[in-house]
Amino acid sequence: MNEQPILQLKNIKQYFPIKGGLFKQTVGHIKAVDGISLSIYKNETIALVGESGCGKSTTGKMILRLIQPTDGAIIYNGKNIVELSNSQFRELRRDIQIVFQDPYSSLNPRMTVRQLLLEPLLTHKLMNGKAAEQEIKEIIQNVGLTEKSLTKYPHEFSGGQRQRISIARALVLKPKFLVLDEPVSALDVSIQAQILNLLDNLQKKYDLTYLFISHDLNVVRHVSDRIAVMYLGNIVEVATKEQLFSNPKHPYSRALISAIPKTHPNDTVERILLKGEIPDPSNPPQGCPFHTRCQFAMEDCKKERIEMTKLSEDHEVACILYENN
Repeated sequence: MNEQPILQLKNIKQYFPIKGGLFKQTVGHIKAVDGISLSIYKNETIALVGESGCGKSTTGKMILRLIQPTDGAIIYNGKNIVELSNSQFRELRRDIQIVFQDPYSSLNPRMTVRQLLLEPLLTHKLMNGKAAEQEIKEIIQNVGLTEKSLTKYPHEFSGGQRQRISIARALVLKPKFLVLDEPVSALDVSIQAQILNLLDNLQKKYDLTYLFISHDLNVVRHVSDRIAVMYLGNIVEVATKEQLFSNPKHPYSRALISAIPKTHPNDTVERILLKGEIPDPSNPPQGCPFHTRCQFAMEDCKKERIEMTKLSEDHEVACILYENN
């Protein structure tokens, strides 16, 4: 891609301290995210996939500065948001919003939908009065709900409807970038399809860029332009969805693809069973983080961290098998 990315992660790390002893001193760190780099381009949907605990959601929260990174830079439209003061970042917060996995937990049960949608507009002093009322009526209709919904409380809606309200609240500030953290994993399959179609339509209508965090590769296959595969706090492969599903390069990516349930009895994809357990993130293995479970592991894999190798313009992999390509 030739254009400048709208957002860049540069060697981002998130180490959570482990406290122990009588005086609760720091005795170690959980390396939730261990130095990842990623470029995201305007109007694309890039998916971040991997097993639970690999650092996907932590990455999304760092982008919104809900968690301050331990190290690294997050560049949004040329500004390193890690270095901005709270007041400076407040102006950017309108541009970057998040939709959480569980809409019921992320919506204040004591507020009506009207109050939930008006709150961001009033907090950021964007508009009030009739203009604000008109804005929230338009937003609620754009997510597929009626104006009558504005007078109700979150508990009066189904799970799918609550997620539509969460999406409306994220959109009311007219953001440019949305972090979608497992936005459909808590919903029934039929409702998932409706929400995914809604997100696709809203992306076109509002000129949005998405970071779509998910563990469900079937969902990712339908919504993403590119996919970044994460393992134990590291990104091990980045590719277009066509490249990843037709020709995954990293052994971990191959295992994930092989685990997708068959949709046709004649499918002949061989299931790859990974040996062992995911290593402890407080004491990750040296070298390639996947070498303890990899069938192709060599001695060199255990010694030094494997850097990303560019296989083509849109395909990168962190694996010793491709280092000399």
